[in-house]
Amino acid sequence: MKVLLFIQSLFVPGYMVRRKNMNVFISFLLLIAFSVVVALPMINYFSKDRYTIMESSLNLKAFNYVIDENSTVGMITDEERATYNMVYYSDIKKLGIMANKKGLAYQDELVNGQEYVLKSYIPILDEEGTITNYETYYIHIVVDDYDINSDESATYDITNNFLKLKREPDNSFHHLLIAFYSSGAYFAYSDEATQLVTLTYGDNEIYLSEGEDATYLSHKIIDLLYRVYQYKATLRSFIFVFALPILFTIVFSWIFGRFGALKGFREYLAVGTIVCMNCTIVGTILSFINMQLCNYVFNYFSFAFIAYYLVTIMIINRRHRIHMD
Repeated sequence: MKVLLFIQSLFVPGYMVRRKNMNVFISFLLLIAFSVVVALPMINYFSKDRYTIMESSLNLKAFNYVIDENSTVGMITDEERATYNMVYYSDIKKLGIMANKKGLAYQDELVNGQEYVLKSYIPILDEEGTITNYETYYIHIVVDDYDINSDESATYDITNNFLKLKREPDNSFHHLLIAFYSSGAYFAYSDEATQLVTLTYGDNEIYLSEGEDATYLSHKIIDLLYRVYQYKATLRSFIFVFALPILFTIVFSWIFGRFGALKGFREYLAVGTIVCMNCTIVGTILSFINMQLCNYVFNYFSFAFIAYYLVTIMIINRRHRIHMD
């Protein structure tokens, strides 16, 4: 009987009032643990499929279609070489560019501060899989032996040289940028709105002479972006699973605390922790059943928690009023 009552106090809203005397410190620790648990499936899913996911979301698939000397579409002209320093990826490989947490290395000092441009044509297919047109991308590669954490000016000014680039009126081409600096990198893409992401090398080493084609570079960019994504996923989970429950605990304890069965912040926090535990269990199970549901769990966790928490409080208070009568 005691086991049944214990289980009911964890999962049945009307019986969760039995957990109202839980220590505040334990509630905080449990909420922190739940925030980690909710983040893990999303981070794991992204770790396994990050190349596929980010190639589409950040236009990195353009690296897969960079033209070379044997391409049948859009060869680089002498004018483009002279005007835009447009090159093939094989030309990039000859520069011996390497970037890691120790800094930059390259074979020729003239590389420092230079901008190299790759051209990419992404085929547009109709319903039958026939190529009807191409989207043009210009990929700007910059190597600048500059510490992004210093107050000095970079040789290559991203604001003036890249962020002011505009798309053509007919949306005929796009721009991507990967700028390697001595202490980190910047990735940017200029579209309807230009996005600029600061990257740290961490344990990653980028050696452009190793890649057979530009796909190597896109994968290295994703490896750097993955660290940013891990941080953002962890932060979002902390906000949704730890900070928001505490915020709504304060709100609900203020609204219902004067006439309900629960009194004070501690009792509302205890019940809110149990509610959060149930949301975490359901969300984690859904995430592991179908990893593509991870993003939905992330986006709707707070809504599910608030609704479940509010219903639980109303049930507890209703049972309390019935017993009082």
